[in-house]
Amino acid sequence: MTATSGPSCYPATANDVATHVARAFGQHMELGCRLVFDGRLDPEVLRRAVRLSLDAEPVLGCALRTGFFKVWWERLGDLDTALPFSVDSTLEADRDAVACLTAPIDSRGPQVAVHLLQAEAGDEVIVSMSHDAADGQGVKQYAYLLADLYSRLLEDPGYVAAPPGIARPSAEDVWNGLDASQRGRANHTPPMTMPNWKIPSTAVTGRDRTLRELRLPPERFAAIKAYGVARGASINALMLTAFFRAVARSYPPPAGRAMSLPFTADHRRYLQTRGEIPITNLAISLWLGVAFSDGEEFADTLERVSAQLDAWREALWGVKSLVQATGMVRLGYTPMRLLMGMVSAMSAKSGMTSPVFTNIGILDDERLGFGGQVPVSARLSGPAAFGASLVPTISTYRDQLTVSMGFCGADMDAASVEKVLWDMDTELSLC
Repeated sequence: MTATSGPSCYPATANDVATHVARAFGQHMELGCRLVFDGRLDPEVLRRAVRLSLDAEPVLGCALRTGFFKVWWERLGDLDTALPFSVDSTLEADRDAVACLTAPIDSRGPQVAVHLLQAEAGDEVIVSMSHDAADGQGVKQYAYLLADLYSRLLEDPGYVAAPPGIARPSAEDVWNGLDASQRGRANHTPPMTMPNWKIPSTAVTGRDRTLRELRLPPERFAAIKAYGVARGASINALMLTAFFRAVARSYPPPAGRAMSLPFTADHRRYLQTRGEIPITNLAISLWLGVAFSDGEEFADTLERVSAQLDAWREALWGVKSLVQATGMVRLGYTPMRLLMGMVSAMSAKSGMTSPVFTNIGILDDERLGFGGQVPVSARLSGPAAFGASLVPTISTYRDQLTVSMGFCGADMDAASVEKVLWDMDTELSLC
């Protein structure tokens, strides 16, 4: 296979830069996808598919370079020999899959790693990606790409992938895709709620990253959806409500105080470009401020959460916040690092943090066929913070919903993370 020629350098977007800077101040920035099969894949075909994926999405075959002000992506020259792909047999698939999902991705590239785990029950494909280059939707997109390339190579071993015909979109493209009326609505962004949860951790080392999961079978998910439909509430609102109430069970906040509850939003819907776009990083955190009320019914908390989500929807899910964040990045790489360092120091001194919620949505089984093999189960995982880390990542596959929470085992007791997931399950049983 011969790589398609292309530029040696690509611009980094504001989200790329902000995510990269956040690494230095207490974040693991790896995203993951786990695909479980009941049959076998061809390791050599999968290896070639991984290699082609670095041509189909060139930024994944790059290193992130930083100067005093400028940040850019630079294409690596040794991708054939430094291919981010491994094959291993496993007798403990869950343990080894978690190890692959949480392994660090070096900013010097490549920005993705793919592992084939050969378990007794069947193969597993584990994808780990740098959040510098992609958000959760980008990880889904990569899984679909890998399945497509694998299938094409089965039919034509000489297949060569072409790079995207358009540049990776950025916040500017999102803003430019709005009309005057939409820009007016976007300017009415709800206020930010500062971190104000007292969630203890035993240390702030960032070591021993791992994760825990809550998995809801299709019949539970169907019941939850039906409960939401009856009350005009989205899955996002339902899961945010369950998460908020679960966190409040373990770490009761002051009554009546609006507690910070960040969640992420994706802005691809506002782009003028239609169809598939290159893998990019277009998510941003938004902030609910939800007051705790002891003894309140689930339905009443849900109504308050839904109302705030409606306000964000009316303001186009924080497009203005994304543009404002872009303005900060224009300060330059080093000034932004210094600024975020000061903010991080103030946050550490206060001892306050915020849980962060992400719903990446549905993994489409029709786009995950690897030749004749389709995963029997699949889910996504998100980043983890140093110290206190309550960061649920929600995904759904074949109507099974998974909540994945990454954390650092050296920093936070696993039992406390497991309790929050257990309490989420309990709260959702009220639906």
